[in-house]
Amino acid sequence: MSSQRFAVFDIGSNSTKVLIASVNRDGSFRKITEEGYTCRLFESGNHKFQSIPNSVIKNLENVLEKLFEICINQKVSKIVIVATEAIRRAENKIDLIRTIESRFGYQIRILSGEEEALFISRGIQLDPMIKKSKSFQAFDLGGGSLELIEWNSKSNLRLKSLPLGVLPMVAEFHSEKECALPSCAEDKLKAKIKGEIKQSGLSEDSNLPLVGLGGAVIFLRKILATQTGLGFEKSSVLTLPDIVKLRQQVSQMSLEERIVSFPDLPPDRADVFPVACVIIEEILMNLKKTKLFHSFSNLRYGLLSSCQTNNGLFQVFCQ
Repeated sequence: MSSQRFAVFDIGSNSTKVLIASVNRDGSFRKITEEGYTCRLFESGNHKFQSIPNSVIKNLENVLEKLFEICINQKVSKIVIVATEAIRRAENKIDLIRTIESRFGYQIRILSGEEEALFISRGIQLDPMIKKSKSFQAFDLGGGSLELIEWNSKSNLRLKSLPLGVLPMVAEFHSEKECALPSCAEDKLKAKIKGEIKQSGLSEDSNLPLVGLGGAVIFLRKILATQTGLGFEKSSVLTLPDIVKLRQQVSQMSLEERIVSFPDLPPDRADVFPVACVIIEEILMNLKKTKLFHSFSNLRYGLLSSCQTNNGLFQVFCQ
């Protein structure tokens, strides 16, 4: 066979997704499909990661079953499964992993924060929009954590995983998600983000392009594309003034008003969207950026690429 079909599963804090691609012998690959379902593993009403309830684990199993069915239909021959912040911080992660591995027969690799950021950086380097850049900074805002990256072509790489995921920040600063985000809570959230980014060690170089990834960035792009009338495909660049304006809007709205005002924003994203907007805005502000480039070349792409370029990693991740 000249190619095989691979699948990379990503069990995230807010959703679980799979990337299926046709991989050639030379290591290049072509995306076939990318599917996912919301499956919130961490309760946004509590900012501490505790045991994941049995009901949530059952829901996760149901989501994985749907994604495995897609893999069967697509005749996938190799499967990689990784988990990130919610599971690496869960008190019952060992039992949870055993349950899932026993049911589906595949090993799950829990990535450290630094590993997650590393594979994200590799994924970003596959994006045609970024591929020719000699250096970039990037962030991936997830439900459980925030990964920050600084890369240049001289092989210098700075990786940082911060406890600034949307769900714990909502639990700490906006637990009453049905209401508007109070200005005092917003100020405290901004101060926390500023302090964490300052300690991350990333340079405040306004000339370095900033790449943004994650579900919150996708929905931010969708809403801004609708507001500007440019359409989604032409809206990969998000400017700071537009982000600030939208953040001001959503912060003053109740959950019901957010859902009504932004049809592109599903209810299970609208509840945490004000906090997500504040985090994204503060990332730009503190890294001295006026815009960000949205990329879809994420963790799953980096994992797939690494499986092909590193035989040791292939043996660890693929079955």
